[in-house]
Amino acid sequence: MRHITLPLALAALVLVAACGDDGTSSGGNDATGTTDTVIPTDTTTPIDTSTGANSAPEFERIGDRVAAVGQPLVIVVNAKDADGDALSYSLYGTLPDGARFDKTAHRFEWTPASVGQVVFLTFVVSDGQAFDRETVRIEVVDQLEAHPPVFAPVGDQQLTVGQGFALELEATDPDGDTLTFGYERQLPTGATLDPATGRFLWTPAAADAGMTHRVTFTVSDGELSDSLTVQLIVSDGQTGGQLPPVFTQLAPQSAVVGEELAFTLVATDPNGDTLTYGVVSGAPTGATLTGATFRWTPGAGEAGKSYDVRFSAEDGSFTALTTVKINVANATGTCTVDAGEPNDDFPVATAITPGTYQRSICDQPGGADIADVYAIAVPANTRVVATLTFDPSLADLDLFLDDDENTLVYSELTTSPERLAWNEVAGRTLYLVVIPFDGDDLKVPYTLEVAFEAPTAACTDDAFEDNDTPATAKSAPPETASLQICGGDEDWWKIPVTCGQHVEIGMEITGGADLDLRLFATADASGAAIASSLYDDPFEVIDVAKAPSTGTYALQVSGYPPESMEGAYSLLVSTSGGCTEDQNGNNGASGTATALGGTNGTQTGLVICCRKDWFAIDLPQGANATFTATRASGAGKLELVVFAADGSTQLDAQPLAAADRASTISGQAAGRRYVRVGGDIGTGYTFTWLVTTGSACTYQSCGDDDICDVGTGLCVYNDCFDDGDCPGGLSCRDSFCLNPCSSSADCRAGFACKTFDVGKRCGLEGSGGAGSDCDWFPDCAGGLICSSEGKCVQR
Repeated sequence: MRHITLPLALAALVLVAACGDDGTSSGGNDATGTTDTVIPTDTTTPIDTSTGANSAPEFERIGDRVAAVGQPLVIVVNAKDADGDALSYSLYGTLPDGARFDKTAHRFEWTPASVGQVVFLTFVVSDGQAFDRETVRIEVVDQLEAHPPVFAPVGDQQLTVGQGFALELEATDPDGDTLTFGYERQLPTGATLDPATGRFLWTPAAADAGMTHRVTFTVSDGELSDSLTVQLIVSDGQTGGQLPPVFTQLAPQSAVVGEELAFTLVATDPNGDTLTYGVVSGAPTGATLTGATFRWTPGAGEAGKSYDVRFSAEDGSFTALTTVKINVANATGTCTVDAGEPNDDFPVATAITPGTYQRSICDQPGGADIADVYAIAVPANTRVVATLTFDPSLADLDLFLDDDENTLVYSELTTSPERLAWNEVAGRTLYLVVIPFDGDDLKVPYTLEVAFEAPTAACTDDAFEDNDTPATAKSAPPETASLQICGGDEDWWKIPVTCGQHVEIGMEITGGADLDLRLFATADASGAAIASSLYDDPFEVIDVAKAPSTGTYALQVSGYPPESMEGAYSLLVSTSGGCTEDQNGNNGASGTATALGGTNGTQTGLVICCRKDWFAIDLPQGANATFTATRASGAGKLELVVFAADGSTQLDAQPLAAADRASTISGQAAGRRYVRVGGDIGTGYTFTWLVTTGSACTYQSCGDDDICDVGTGLCVYNDCFDDGDCPGGLSCRDSFCLNPCSSSADCRAGFACKTFDVGKRCGLEGSGGAGSDCDWFPDCAGGLICSSEGKCVQR
């Protein structure tokens, strides 16, 4: 006899509840359902928080969301695992009315019916040994308004010459919009940033030793944006120099309702400076930080929640951050182990007959009672039906039906009840298995009902099988075709699509079945679906106004729950229109950029299709150049980015927005520059350029991230470690080269005349008033600077 193979769901969670234990009281196959890791945003010494060599999975941050009454909210959760382990997903707590969570697609969907609701959901991901959790707050409003994305804070980063450095930028959007990462001006030489993931990579060279590079990252949802400035302090690994503090990463903390949680932060300063600790974000109500010691006593309403609390350590020059995860459990109760335990494997299964059973999962430290297995003799030509009822606020229980070789059918929803059914033809002993997704020290009562019924007719596949995978997808069927989904079945269809086409898909469902649609912009269905319709309605619709690429798209039809749902349907697929390339044709990369000639010019009738447009221009020494993209009829969104001669070093960027875009670069050295224009598919625009020469830069003519080198007449990147890095004898403070001033009228827009230890200098202006906390002078408004005590003051 085989032994039970536990699913990935057995994560090492601590979700504890009180329960007792009672004794026994006295049916087509279906079911109710089915580089070292970088610690993002922190200057931290990482540790492995899991047992052995296994690394815990990490969620891609979800963030709080805003939903509108009557409008569907969809949250697809994803996670990464450094070991490449297969991952399983669940959700802790009671779902709001009408909501559902698909474990296979790790997708939450809900259409709120009333305004004013605030819902907390805790998503869980497990690799079978370790887990990650995130609690998401969902607020229901009457009407949606656009919200900007928000960066997670990042501390000052210490790097070493010759050693690869990776920083995972994190940002969330309350509206769930797709985010694109970018940067202002330019990155350090050799550095890269993935615009889709926010992963920044750089290996500093010997010439970077002793320097502080200030990089401003951006994130945009296509309409609104956020920015984040990070200081990269490069050491040669041998000599001294001012360096930021370094935290020792703490393991996730387990809190219990009604009991005080206390832990002490640990950070060191390479220069021996005194450290001041603070809370940056994420702390629960009532928590305190005294010195480096955090204290909090969670109330009953905190059970099951997870908090990511960010702390800071400041040495007067630099700031380091660390994140500590706090998971909250109910107070430990008691639980009487069922008679016949242990029964957590097939050889020791408890024999049962049809009836109702009151049992419990009484998980003990060390792994006892990690599952309950029941053996039931099923006669030939009999339908066995099993229903598992439990409190989902205590844990997520799943139900499986197995034979000696395989799992026959299963139900793994996040709600109660779980239900499965199986038509047994031959007659034999089968095994019902009750397994908790959350598996350590659980105390969960449940009711298991088992019944025998007459068998039902088997589901018959349609004539288009086999099309159960993207690889075996069939061409979209005619509207008159009769199609069928059986339990555990998927249908895949392939649709040829060209850039910018309007794609409309309708599915009519008969018999009350719950069938879903998902559309992928790749033939192999790699990546996330670009559109879906996942409702319990007799007609599902996908409407893609402008297809993002040319190629074969994959359309998936599936039932919900996938292991049990059966239903007949028909499809209607329509594609129309499309985006026609403009006269510049194939200029979608720097190597095929459209050449611009002369000192000025205009190109009209341009259009953005599925690739961004590139232009190239050769500038003379000392040139100033202005590039403008003007929307046709004022419609659509545009972005404009200017690059250096290598086609990757960014000189200026105007992010995607529903507005005309313009960029000016001043005091340029002779050579080629590239301009890239992107935007919404189908956006028409006019492109103009103007080049002027013969005038040297001034302190007011250079961009925000540049400073004028009066010796050469060129604008150069404004980044310094000490006075020697600044042109023309300018002073360096807080990594900025500062030009002299007598009043703010002498400074560029966004800068103010501030009094430093070297006299009056133009400095970047912040928003902090007198007495406000600050890390550096750009935090302070007007003529205020940041004192050694970390306060905005007038010198």
